[in-house]
Amino acid sequence: AVPRPSNEFLLRGRSALVAKRYDESVRELSKCIELEARNFECYRLRAQSYSDMGKFDQSIADYTFVLNANPTDAETFVSRGLVYVKRTQG
Repeated sequence: AVPRPSNEFLLRGRSALVAKRYDESVRELSKCIELEARNFECYRLRAQSYSDMGKFDQSIADYTFVLNANPTDAETFVSRGLVYVKRTQG
């Protein structure tokens, strides 16, 4: 398989998320999305970064984008629900 150009940004974004460097994670994952607008893993990871930053509306928007493309994605559905709960808890 030919490596996709977005993979480099996906890997860097995931590493930054794990290291709790959320601004860097969002930046790298946004670059991934610029290169490959339907790379749903980038959206899911960016949504997690936004959630961890307390940017719940942006997180919900990314999760919703994934769900609009794949409404049966149970994991993403649950993740979005958890962000709604976090948002209401302030």
